[in-house]
Amino acid sequence: MYIRGYERSDEQSWIRCRVVSFMDSSYFDYVQNFREEYNNPALRLIAIDNNQVIGFLDIEYEENLGDVCYFEGDLGGVMWNLGVLPEYRHKNVATNLWCKAKSILKDLGIKRVEVWTQDDKASNRWYIKQGFKLKKT
Repeated sequence: MYIRGYERSDEQSWIRCRVVSFMDSSYFDYVQNFREEYNNPALRLIAIDNNQVIGFLDIEYEENLGDVCYFEGDLGGVMWNLGVLPEYRHKNVATNLWCKAKSILKDLGIKRVEVWTQDDKASNRWYIKQGFKLKKT
């Protein structure tokens, strides 16, 4: 398994990974057959195994305060997408994607990342383990 930046040629494999990885989550009804575009710069990482996308992470980030984030603070980003195929879960794929993203974002001057989540207990446990703090809005 290795992590690299998303390329346009990855789209179909990325879509398949997203659909399958969301099927048993609280986002099961958020299925689409395209990859969304963002209004601001975005970090798009994928995890690859056997030439297939097995995990993905998208973070749209700010160049100017308030462009992306809801909460006030330093320059930040919003993690819009994170998923791992069920057969690759509990193998640190999401953690490796997040660690790579943090390193890149730090170099870009991004100090914080927001995540909007639902009542998905497994996902929320993972976010807390990574140092995120849950807030009710």
